[in-house]
Amino acid sequence: QKKGEVDWAKVKSSGVRFVLLRVGYSNYETGEIYLDPTFGTNIQAALDAGLDVGVYYFSQAVTEEEAGLEAT
Repeated sequence: QKKGEVDWAKVKSSGVRFVLLRVGYSNYETGEIYLDPTFGTNIQAALDAGLDVGVYYFSQAVTEEEAGLEAT
């Protein structure tokens, strides 16, 4: 296991039943939208470990236009 990687089987065996994962985020200065680079690996591994998974998007929109872009 590499530094920063989650041992999802260990998380499950500790009694955790549900995890919330960040799917993406936006850059505060530019408004650009990014996929979290660990999302694909983490969601698959958490599901494989038998965990229930929810996702969230970290918004930093500062204008209505940016908020609209994030909502689509």
